[in-house]
Amino acid sequence: MSPDLKTSQWATSPPEREDLNFVRDVEAALRDRPPRASTIFLITCAALFTAFLGWSFFAEIDEVTRGEGQVVPSTRKQVVQSLEGGIVKEILAREGDVVKKDQVLLRIDDTGFSSDLGELVAKQRSLSVQVKRLRTEADNPDTKDIDFGKKLPELVPSVVENELTLFSIRKSSLENQISLLNERLTQRKQELAELRENRKRFKNGLDIAQREFDIKQPLALRGIVSKTDVLKLEREISDLKGQLATTEQSVPRVEASIREAERLVDEQKLAFRQGAQTELNAKLSELTVVDQSIKAASDRVERTDIRSPVDGIVNKLHVNTIGGVVRAGEPLVEITPVEDVLQVEVQIQPKDIAFITPNQKALIKITAYDFTIYGALDGQVENISPDSSRDPNTNESYYLATIKTNETILKKGGRSFPIIPGMVAQVDIVTGKKTVLNYILKPIIKARREALRER
Repeated sequence: MSPDLKTSQWATSPPEREDLNFVRDVEAALRDRPPRASTIFLITCAALFTAFLGWSFFAEIDEVTRGEGQVVPSTRKQVVQSLEGGIVKEILAREGDVVKKDQVLLRIDDTGFSSDLGELVAKQRSLSVQVKRLRTEADNPDTKDIDFGKKLPELVPSVVENELTLFSIRKSSLENQISLLNERLTQRKQELAELRENRKRFKNGLDIAQREFDIKQPLALRGIVSKTDVLKLEREISDLKGQLATTEQSVPRVEASIREAERLVDEQKLAFRQGAQTELNAKLSELTVVDQSIKAASDRVERTDIRSPVDGIVNKLHVNTIGGVVRAGEPLVEITPVEDVLQVEVQIQPKDIAFITPNQKALIKITAYDFTIYGALDGQVENISPDSSRDPNTNESYYLATIKTNETILKKGGRSFPIIPGMVAQVDIVTGKKTVLNYILKPIIKARREALRER
């Protein structure tokens, strides 16, 4: 054993050697323990960073251009007027009211117009009754009654009664005239019958007298029969021939008078019908004029109800006094239309105008309603102004883009919140898409391109 080893063994006692060995074991354990926490942390960070890079490379978000504008109606403001004017009877709307198309806004006193219309309607009914009577006379003068329908006798009973009386009088007059003509016709027919009977009797008498004459004349020549008897027969034959000739001449004349009487009867009926037809045509023409006048009068009465031409909001009411007089054509109410489609006019900065095109989608946030609570409206770019304009207040240039909305109201909790022209809106126009990585690298790329270039 060397002296150094002896010295070491002498210097270190057994307890101290045990402590030294324990310390060395602890240091070795600490040195050889796997780095669990730090390793896991580093691996997790690396994995998250890698996942974020992958997500940012593929994930896309909308690239938008923002602008502010206001809601405008798609149609011009509507001015409601009265064509005839008159005295204000009722005011049924106030400024700010939301009104529907054809809703009554105010009423003009229609007393005068209604009176005119009533007179025309009464005249129309009277003419209708007269037309019924005249048409019956023209088409069937032999009828005994007139079919006025169910309504006319109830509406104008006095007129119907008067026309029935007139019909009865005219029919009686016609019947009397025809009766007189028929009496003359009957007389002529009786006269003709007598003439024919006389003609037959004269022919028979002449035939007998002629045969008797033929027998007695030879006997008178031989003195068997008196010549006086023969002369009497000659005179009788001569008289019979004269009477027969007169009768023969009278028959055509009486037959002609019969035909004339029959013609007069037909002419009388025809004249009655023609007269009724002529009067009917005049009444029909008059009725047509009255019908047109009733339409015009009805329109005037209808126009006393001043109605809204569109769905909208009462912007201004020019009439505020019941009983006030309004002139024809005077503006009464101004209506701001509320269409199924709203439009938003947005000011776009010149630096952004190159990326905006028609039909691009847009998100419209109405500043009057909190976007986080009530949401926004979807829309699209409808058109873009061809040239820039300048704001007189800020002296900044801008382009005007018109955005068309898909809806006209916001909905929240089952309630509808209207959007009216004049409301201010913030509009996000989607001009494209870009990955998250592009957004992250954009400042770096921009700085790299522009670095060390300033003067």
